Amino acid sequence: MEKNAFVPFLYESSTIPEALKKYEVSLRKSKDIEDILHANKLEEYRNVIVDKKFLSTIRKIFNRTYSMIEKNYPNLKFYLEGRRKAAISTEKKNILYLSKNKSLDDFRDLLAFRIILFGDDHSMELIETAYSLMKNLIDFMILQGFTPCEATEVFETEGFSNEDLNILVPDHSFLEENYKHLVKDYIVHPKKNGYQSLHVAFRDVSGKCFEVQIRTLAMHMLAESSDSAGHDFYKQKRYSDADIVFDRTQIHMEGYGVMSEHVFDFIGLESGLSILQRQKTF
Repeated sequence: MEKNAFVPFLYESSTIPEALKKYEVSLRKSKDIEDILHANKLEEYRNVIVDKKFLSTIRKIFNRTYSMIEKNYPNLKFYLEGRRKAAISTEKKNILYLSKNKSLDDFRDLLAFRIILFGDDHSMELIETAYSLMKNLIDFMILQGFTPCEATEVFETEGFSNEDLNILVPDHSFLEENYKHLVKDYIVHPKKNGYQSLHVAFRDVSGKCFEVQIRTLAMHMLAESSDSAGHDFYKQKRYSDADIVFDRTQIHMEGYGVMSEHVFDFIGLESGLSILQRQKTF
C-alpha cells in the first residue's frame, strides 16, 4: 500500500477506530503478507484504543507505579504521565518499519508511560536515581504480571559529540548486568542530537505492549525543545520518507477541528493523547 492509503478512510469515518477497521479490511484484501502484517499492527493499535478492560488495568498499574515511586523514593519529586500514540504517527511508524524491513513486533510504544525526575540536573546522583528506579520498576512490573521485552538496539547514536551539548554522560551504566538486556539505554549512549532516556517495554498475558521511559527534567527539556533535539524536529526528519499528506478540513470526527490553521485534537489523531497524569512536586 502507498503511504497515503490511510487518508480516504480518515475522510469517510466518524471515529479513529472506524477508520482503522476500514483500512485493515482493505489491507487484508490484497493477500500480500506485508499488507497483512500491517493490518495486524493496526488491529493491535485499535484494540489498545477500544479495549476498556486493558485500559482499566493500565490505569490501576499507573497509580500503583506512582505509589511505588513515592514509597521507595520518599524525597524524590517527579512527574508521571501516560499517553497513547497518535493514529497518524502510528501509521507513519508502520510505513517506516516496513520500508526498512524491520519487524513490527519491535514497535511497542503504542501506549507509553513517561517518568520525569526533578532535582539537581548537574549532579550524577539524579542519573543514578533514574537507573535505580528503572531496576525497581522492572521488578515491580514483573510482580504485577507483566513480562519485560528484550530491548531492541539503540540507534542514531553514531557521531555523538558532547562538545556543544554539554550534557551529563556517565562512563558506565548503573544497571546490574541481568537488567541491561531489557533496557534501551540512551543515557550512556545518547543519540547524535543529544537525546537521553531509559526505555523499557512490557507485555501482558494477552500480548499487548506498553513502554516506560525514565529521564531527568534536563533530558526532557532537550528532547522536547525546538532545536535539533526537539521531538517535532526529530519526527519530521525520521518520518520524512513516510509522510502522510491529508486535508485537515476533510476530517469530520468529533473532538477534532481546525480554525485559522490551529489544530484542536482531543482524540489523538495527530497528537499523542495524554490519558493519565500525576505529579509529586512538593
